[in-house]
Formats: sequence, C-alpha cells, structure tokens
Amino acid sequence: MARERRRIRRDGRTSRPLERGEGSYLDALRSDESIRDEVCESLTRHPDLDASDLEVEIEGGEVTLSGRVEDRDARWLAEDIVEMVSGVSLVHNQLRLR
Repeated sequence: MARERRRIRRDGRTSRPLERGEGSYLDALRSDESIRDEVCESLTRHPDLDASDLEVEIEGGEVTLSGRVEDRDARWLAEDIVEMVSGVSLVHNQLRLR
C-alpha cells in the first residue's frame, strides 16, 4: 500500500494528499505572488532572453507564459527558465513568434 503524502501548512495542519511528482514541502509554502516575482525576475535577468513582451500568470503553482519572442529557441528557453523556479508545478507555454 502506497503511503499518502500531504503538504504541511504553516499552521501545522496538513492539506490534501500530494500526487506523485508534486512539489516539495518548501514549494507548498510559496505563494503564487512570490513564485510570480521570482519567475519574472529570472526571465528578465537571463542574458539570452528578451522578456520585454512576455506576460506571466500563475494560479496554484501553474504558470502561463504568453506574449511574443524572437524565435523557437527563445520560446523553449523561457519555459526552461520558469521550470527551474521553486514552486512551479506546471508551465503552459503560449508564447508566439514575432
């Protein structure tokens, strides 16, 4: 029988069971706002990506990228950058080419 993993909230209580592959304890504590801030900063700071036309939305750790980038490499680079941010559970890449 598989053990059930649960997120532990700041008040010490547990939330719904974690599904296989879901984030770590620290990921569970991050708010969408703090994740969004780090995502935006990471995209902006990367030297090989022009993030001036990117929009970032987040809900429940799921990030949606929209806007326009120069080429396919930039599209995939943006997704890779976002996936590296702690607390991101899924990336919806809706970026389009200019």
